[in-house]
Amino acid sequence: MARRAVETQGTVIEMLRVPDSENKGYLFTPIVRFDTIDGTTVEFQSGLRTNPPLYRTGQEVPVVYDPGVPESAAILGVLSLWMMSIILAFIGSIFLFIATVMIVLIKRVARALDQPSHLADVVGSPGRRQVAVLNRTRS
Repeated sequence: MARRAVETQGTVIEMLRVPDSENKGYLFTPIVRFDTIDGTTVEFQSGLRTNPPLYRTGQEVPVVYDPGVPESAAILGVLSLWMMSIILAFIGSIFLFIATVMIVLIKRVARALDQPSHLADVVGSPGRRQVAVLNRTRS
């Protein structure tokens, strides 16, 4: 859509109140009317739902649409165009952070277990235990 997108002005003709996904409250979504290049009037409901409403009835908003499919129009704005991408990127960055922390901790633990320490002398390695057991049986 980005290559063929046409930008125009539209008008919010209604703020539709819809129940939220948990049926605990309401969200508002704008219904926008605009005219295409060829003069056709198109109305669409924005996919962006918010509470409080971001727009008011009668407000002029920038609209982008594909001339081949003007019904797939969207309000030109960071939230309306990129909200889902922003949310997914945020969630992905949380998982990336957790995975990075786990990898760093695993490497530190692996390094700590590979290096001799005072703990290894107290506990001993399996080879040393056998020697210690043999020494006990001889005496």
